Amino acid sequence: MSTPPVPPENEPQPPQYGQNPPQYGQQQPPAYGQNPPQYGQQQPPAYGQGPSPYGQIPPYGQQYGGYQGAPMGTGKPVERPREVNIAFWLIVAAGVLSLIAIPFNIAAARQLSQGQLTTSNGQSISPETFNSMLTGVAVVTAIIIAALYALVAVFVRRGANWARILGTVFAAISLLSLIGSTLPTVLQVLLGVAAIVLLYLRPSNEFFAARKRAKLGHY
Repeated sequence: MSTPPVPPENEPQPPQYGQNPPQYGQQQPPAYGQNPPQYGQQQPPAYGQGPSPYGQIPPYGQQYGGYQGAPMGTGKPVERPREVNIAFWLIVAAGVLSLIAIPFNIAAARQLSQGQLTTSNGQSISPETFNSMLTGVAVVTAIIIAALYALVAVFVRRGANWARILGTVFAAISLLSLIGSTLPTVLQVLLGVAAIVLLYLRPSNEFFAARKRAKLGHY
């Protein structure tokens, strides 16, 4: 009985049943589950390594302008600089001084109105009535001013640019009342102006800009 011939070692093996034979010059297919790299192609990064720098998404909490940013679209507040914190307390102090200045302003108004206690139609006003009216107007005005200071202070601390603009308008108007004002009123105006100056320094500008971007959801 004759033995079947054994093919040489260098001779390619015939394809298995159902497998297409490789074409001339074509490499053998890789092993099961293994993808060989193409010519000139780099290996993909291992699990846990950083991605390619092209198209890389900034990580959570990326620094922008020196202040901690917020994740895109979350609207979370960014880190508040020292200048904004100082301005916040200066505005609060100015609002408190507006209440402290009530008796001083009433006394100053009484001195200016001595001998002029008459209405527009020529009727005289008793000192008691005038003092009551003057006290009521001074108290209501001081409460409104203190409330406006508190409003500006709270929203400036949150990074609202409209509050900074509103505070700027208040500071400009308050400068007109320095002439003939009492000492508490002068201090109130100076504190408000100092706070506005701090809010326009570079760290404060970067804070308001970064807070706006975080609120809008893009960088």
